[in-house]
Amino acid sequence: MFAFCIYDKKKELLFLARDHLGIKPLYYYFDKGQFVFASEQKAILEHKEFSFLLNTQSLYQLLRFRYAPFEDTLFTGIKKLSRGSYMIVSQGKLSTHTYWDVTENILDKDESYFTTKFIELMKTSVKYHTIADTTVGCFLSGGIDSSLVTALMAQEQQEHVKAFSAQFDFFSEAEFSTILSEFAQIDHTVIDVTEKDALKTLPLLFKTYEEPMTELASIPTYLLSTVARKKGVKVVLSGDGGDELFGGYDHYFKLQRLHERSKGLMHTFDSLKNTKLLPYKARRYLQTLHDAQRPDTAYLYLNRAFKQEEIDDLATFNTNETQLLTAVQNNVNPSIKEFINQVLYLDLKYQVGEYFLMKLDKATMAASIEARVPYINKDLVHFSHQIPSALKYKDAVAKYISRKGAGHILPKEIIERTKKGYGVPLFPWMKSELGDVVKNKLDFNAMLFKHNIFRKEKVFEFMANMRKNEHAANRMWHLFAIENWLDTYKDPLGL
Repeated sequence: MFAFCIYDKKKELLFLARDHLGIKPLYYYFDKGQFVFASEQKAILEHKEFSFLLNTQSLYQLLRFRYAPFEDTLFTGIKKLSRGSYMIVSQGKLSTHTYWDVTENILDKDESYFTTKFIELMKTSVKYHTIADTTVGCFLSGGIDSSLVTALMAQEQQEHVKAFSAQFDFFSEAEFSTILSEFAQIDHTVIDVTEKDALKTLPLLFKTYEEPMTELASIPTYLLSTVARKKGVKVVLSGDGGDELFGGYDHYFKLQRLHERSKGLMHTFDSLKNTKLLPYKARRYLQTLHDAQRPDTAYLYLNRAFKQEEIDDLATFNTNETQLLTAVQNNVNPSIKEFINQVLYLDLKYQVGEYFLMKLDKATMAASIEARVPYINKDLVHFSHQIPSALKYKDAVAKYISRKGAGHILPKEIIERTKKGYGVPLFPWMKSELGDVVKNKLDFNAMLFKHNIFRKEKVFEFMANMRKNEHAANRMWHLFAIENWLDTYKDPLGL
């Protein structure tokens, strides 16, 4: 993982690069021959001779995806160097180039080849990522990916691995992390994350993140990092990326089935999907079949924090779904022919690279911890694009190859457990004190309304339902995060 700049003094040339998969960030500003770069946008904002405005198209992307996936940030003029890219700045000109990307190369091998190869690559990656002159620990959720990383670390290290897990005041997955800790004989710390802990942490995280902090898992990630630091751990390994590489979510394969079903039908049904003669549910189903025809439209269907019609009701600025679809189309990988592998590729490029890893990096660095991600390794990424999609979901089992491979290393209870995300109990918290905080922040004087960014009536509609409806609670969290971001950065934005 890296983001660096080399200055060639003789040629008066700057060479900048970001790692293959975007583990580390690199931001820059280039205007009228002036070039500034940094690992944080806050450093660029300190340059008072530059002026910044709210980039409403990036805000629109954030409403659709939960984050801004492309090169633009929410500050006009500040951009991100894409993962796997380098940049040359010379004689007042700037050029960017891609030096690495995924290539699909499906192999005609039996599943034992893939399961064996998967474990070989994971062992190599974990061993490599534990090289350090300080204590290396890990985050352990109890899921397959973090459990496999922890178990492989325990096989390599003579001393007990220090692992850190979180449990919440409304639910706990400590049962599974405890099973793994006893199996692997590790030094296991479980911390309780309560609503009060979240409320105490939010102000710091809102300052740390340079776009609205929509990912609630940042809260336990930061709190686990502070505990790890106190226990002398300066480096942690995480299981991020395993689901997007090897197909860990059922929704990928529901989409695959819809894709298969849509073949040969849509020329008949396309004209019907918007007709008022059909019931609403039938029209929605036809629209879903339409979206599942291509990986770019399928990707937009999968990644929806807000539906487009909700955004149209909410935003006062222009939004352009066609333009957004074109941006996704432009980033489809021509080497990838299998439908679901293309969707996984887009998730790896954007959701992992510009959202999950960004969340992990900023939350851990805020606690002076270095996070490393063994799954986010170019050899493993290439390998994942050699596996036929039929072996990523087989016998109604998601992440089939990695489950089979890990079956020789992990306890049965971990391998056979139902997939759960690293959930934070937002809905219960919204019914309690957090809901009061959100309501007070988004009153009639909120910056969202003062600067005519969103329409009050739609926001208040979500607010009226946020304690009764999980959908409305999720929407309100995003709006709350945007309001706090605007409040934090109102001076450089001139608000």
